[in-house]
Amino acid sequence: MRAEVFRGEVAKSPMDSRSYRALTLANGMKVLLASDPEAVTSAGALSVHAGFYSDPEDLPGLAHFCEHMLFLGTKEYPEENSFESFLDENSGNQNAFTAENATTYFFEVSPSALLESLKRFSSFFREPLFTPSATEREVGAIDSEFAKNRENDGFRLQQLLKSTAASNHPETHFGCGNRQTLLKKGPEELRRRLQDFFEAYDPSAMALCVVAKEPLAQLQSTVEKFFGPIPRRTTSAASVSPWAGVNPYPPRLSKRGVPLVLEAVPVSQARQILVEWAMAFESPEARQEFLLAKPQDYVAHILGHEGPNSIQSLLKGKGWVKGTTAGLSFDQDDFVIFRVSFDVSEEGLKQKDAIFGAVFSVVRRMQDRGLDAVPEYTFQECQSLAQLRWRFAEKRASQALCLDSVDLMQDGLPPSTYLSNRFLLFDPPKEGPSGGSLPRAVAKVLEQLTPERARYRVFAKDVNGRADRTEEWYGVKYAETEIPAADYRGWSVKDPEVLLPEWRYPGPNKFIPQDFSLAWPQIGKTGASEPPEMVRDDDRWRVFFKADRTFEVPKASVILQCWFPDPALETSQKRIDTAEGRMLARIWQLCLADRLSEEYYDARLAGLNANCAATVAGISISFGGYSDKLLLFMQEGLKKVRDFDGPTESEFARAMDTLQREQASFSVQQPFAIAAYYSRLATFLPETPIEDLRAALAKVTREQVINFSKVLRDKDQPFFGQALIHGNLSVDTAKGMLATLDLLPFRGALTKSPAGGLLRSRFVKLQPGQDLLQVKPDLNGEETNHALVSVFWTGDEVMDALHGQLLERVLKAPFYTSLRTRQQLGYIVQSQCDRIGNNSRVLLVVQSSVRDPNGLLDAVNDFLVEFRASLASLADSQLQPFKASFFEELLRPDQRLASETGRWFGEIAGFQYRWRRREEEAALIAKISAKDLLQFFDEKIAAGGLQRRCAYTGVFAASPGREKAMSTMKARSGMLVVEDPLKFSQAAPKWPIRDNELTLKVSQDWRGHS
Repeated sequence: MRAEVFRGEVAKSPMDSRSYRALTLANGMKVLLASDPEAVTSAGALSVHAGFYSDPEDLPGLAHFCEHMLFLGTKEYPEENSFESFLDENSGNQNAFTAENATTYFFEVSPSALLESLKRFSSFFREPLFTPSATEREVGAIDSEFAKNRENDGFRLQQLLKSTAASNHPETHFGCGNRQTLLKKGPEELRRRLQDFFEAYDPSAMALCVVAKEPLAQLQSTVEKFFGPIPRRTTSAASVSPWAGVNPYPPRLSKRGVPLVLEAVPVSQARQILVEWAMAFESPEARQEFLLAKPQDYVAHILGHEGPNSIQSLLKGKGWVKGTTAGLSFDQDDFVIFRVSFDVSEEGLKQKDAIFGAVFSVVRRMQDRGLDAVPEYTFQECQSLAQLRWRFAEKRASQALCLDSVDLMQDGLPPSTYLSNRFLLFDPPKEGPSGGSLPRAVAKVLEQLTPERARYRVFAKDVNGRADRTEEWYGVKYAETEIPAADYRGWSVKDPEVLLPEWRYPGPNKFIPQDFSLAWPQIGKTGASEPPEMVRDDDRWRVFFKADRTFEVPKASVILQCWFPDPALETSQKRIDTAEGRMLARIWQLCLADRLSEEYYDARLAGLNANCAATVAGISISFGGYSDKLLLFMQEGLKKVRDFDGPTESEFARAMDTLQREQASFSVQQPFAIAAYYSRLATFLPETPIEDLRAALAKVTREQVINFSKVLRDKDQPFFGQALIHGNLSVDTAKGMLATLDLLPFRGALTKSPAGGLLRSRFVKLQPGQDLLQVKPDLNGEETNHALVSVFWTGDEVMDALHGQLLERVLKAPFYTSLRTRQQLGYIVQSQCDRIGNNSRVLLVVQSSVRDPNGLLDAVNDFLVEFRASLASLADSQLQPFKASFFEELLRPDQRLASETGRWFGEIAGFQYRWRRREEEAALIAKISAKDLLQFFDEKIAAGGLQRRCAYTGVFAASPGREKAMSTMKARSGMLVVEDPLKFSQAAPKWPIRDNELTLKVSQDWRGHS
């Protein structure tokens, strides 16, 4: 029996050059194939309709555990993590996640390795081994993942909500699982239940998407060959859900029949108010109408609008609200949750009932209009903007396309909509509950948004004093309090205009673009892209222009970066390299964004965006989006940035609240992030300790921020700016943008060379053979995980970076397999190689709840000894696949306009201007031999290496013996123990700044490229 091919057309964006084919294999698996001869990576994703809703009641976490176990050997490929090792050799990656109704597995790989990847990937679903040894060990990985998430508010607060769900709905399940839940009856029983659970992996419950270079016919043949043999399996887990039609979140009422507010204490300084409604689908037809027509999007557009006279605008004016979101927060087979949430001030938290009332004021006014609840122009605008996003959707990355597609395929919609449904707003099906009427479909949504059906939630530290309950799994402290009866009843009976009288519907959007013509002849993605041309070079600005002739989209970007002079060489009026300067700049930035957010909200909806940020060295400003109105948008925006005269009292208060909460939340980051922070303090400049930032913030006044706000209109303030103008822009438009830069009247910096003294990032140059050690307590007293970050600084030459990148590719899989899979030291085991300016470094990161940093350091050192032995036996022929994949990755053409923009501006902002960097470095990779790599390892990484420069940072979780354990680690021989990282970094020698000389001359003819 052959596959059944969908005879219709899979609708695709006009910009999409891929070819598609939808089919159903003989075993029932749904498949979408995408053939892309220009693909720079190939990818696959498979989603099986079995998630933790399918967990047995007595075995929470089984679906999640099954996800982990599929990577640990199959009958055809018994070696654990063999798929990961294969992908690492071929520029690939893999991962998986378990959700309520589905578990999804995915990978990405070099196109040349796609067929072998599919063969290996398909074996997961044919005959996994589920070996006894792996079963027992991998419970440790689940437990480590659970430990990692225990201090994560997203997991904590979601599980708290689930604990209040209807008892006859699996929404109550604890999906992560841990050692306690999985080994309740021992490892043998767990393995037996795992084998039983795997019967839910029936191919008829699977959706597969593959993106590759191969023609569709070949892809179909390959998929049929490898995935067709997956056997049909019969199990209750794959049957129709018995909870269909059940409302998982019925109203939660007190004994007096008044709604309760679920108030929870977060780990971070979040302060949120939420009102949400669960909407269960009455029938498959109702669900299909909801998924296609998306009536909730029109309601969310109005409730979540941020323009004048919106809910947010009015509540912000009262000093209660800082941000608003509205829309679906949860989407399952049988129900969705529609949510309106507010980020609130301390006063807003006290006014939560009034905020709830404001929501119902608007909802009731919409309900009272019946089928006119949404103005006709709003329907048209939302649909037009959706069409624009679809029409000019640039090619998606292969992996992202696969993931989105299998998600949509599981929705049960027609294959024709597999790609388009994420973008477009369709009319409701005529055979659906609303009879094809979009206003009626919207009215059906609004009918459910009543005070009686709502759930009410609050997250805030302020709740702690009255939190008298504790959630079972994550230990969240919470309380349930009554809404005052008079307020609650008033939301239904009072004149809605009394609750929020100034509210008005959003007006028509004037920023929607009209002109989509292309300014330059298009040549497509043929060969290397021509670099930008320089169109200005003086003591104030160095500006580059690059016309787009490749991506065929009517979009463009302008990016500006302004550097302060080095204060050691010139005393400027404004400084940004001190704790006080950083705080003033951040507050200025937040207040500016606050001021402009309402005025330019419609522009953002219409695809125009602006951003202004304070960096460690200066100020960056960017404008982007559809090119039609970008010049006008830039001119208006730059004037407003320049003329911003400082914050009002309410703007200042909101910015201060944001930063105070941000700084208070700093301590509850993951331990590996805290370790990375201490490592930066010891090796990066300028870098500021969190304690100094907190002290500086406490002293900042509004008057100081007002004074700082003069920075971009002060003619005496020295700056040096670089800019890139890139995209679908005519010469005249680009010249207009160039002239617009002079709206900023600052004087030029004395010189553009490093010796002349622009404020630049610098890096500590450790002594050769020196091992730096920092030993720190974790900043979160509730954290149970330790962390070790090992950083090997490998040099500032190009070949240092290339050797480091190639080495990391070779050690990545062995490092993960050794410390994560075999030793089960922790859920987070990572390696990476990055480049910061001209400097490169190799990082090894481990986070563990079972071994402290001293033990982790032993494990890392032991691994490096073992790895050195395998590296010594590595032949050039064995190294070649790693080199080939690295070479291919370097030469991949940019797939999106924004990617090319980022690459060009990276060269500009780094003062490198190496326009042909990728081609030059690809040629150098070919010269690296296995012997060269071993020598590099011995000199730069191995213990005793003459050029080894290593910085270890260990972060210890709270425990009774922590001080003693920290002292033991500090006593390790051969280490330079650093107690004060900032003092060390300021006194230590630095790597020299090595800018490239710019050989370009200022263009006189504006060709659009150099």
